[in-house]
Amino acid sequence: MTTKIFLNILLAAISLSACDSCEDEIPTELPAETQTGANTFGCYVNELLFIPKLHDWKFTTFYDIEAIYSRNYNYLSIESYSPGLGSIEIKLNNPTEYNPTLINQIYFRSYTDLLNCVSYQSYNTGNITLTKFDTVNFIVSGTFESNINCAFYKKEFLPDSISITNGRFDIKLEIY
Repeated sequence: MTTKIFLNILLAAISLSACDSCEDEIPTELPAETQTGANTFGCYVNELLFIPKLHDWKFTTFYDIEAIYSRNYNYLSIESYSPGLGSIEIKLNNPTEYNPTLINQIYFRSYTDLLNCVSYQSYNTGNITLTKFDTVNFIVSGTFESNINCAFYKKEFLPDSISITNGRFDIKLEIY
């Protein structure tokens, strides 16, 4: 009986210590511009801070960020999700370091009532500069900015666009 009580107490203690902080953190400022694969992403969307959510559990820490490079198609896709604001996807053909380039496709999906549209999308607009594109160490870093036009309206037709400024990212790269 004593062994059973001890095991129950031990199990309860392990369960309660499964996370340092059971609440997810949301950063309040743009991340620093780094080139280390720090898994950071941030920008302003119409002056609203867009930062992905940090999930911090005892055994793992991760952000809602993804960067995928296709060697076969020489194509880079960067995606991020910010709670309460929306998600951003950036598509780039033929990525190269230190060469300011037009963003081939950029999408913003709105999860807020602060904007007139559900989704925004533009092609060959804005610019992106990859400050590091390292397929050996799996790191992609850079800066970006763009104006994006409304693609799907919420209620009525209202010409609308958003401005994405001070964009930066430093992400571990997945390669296929």
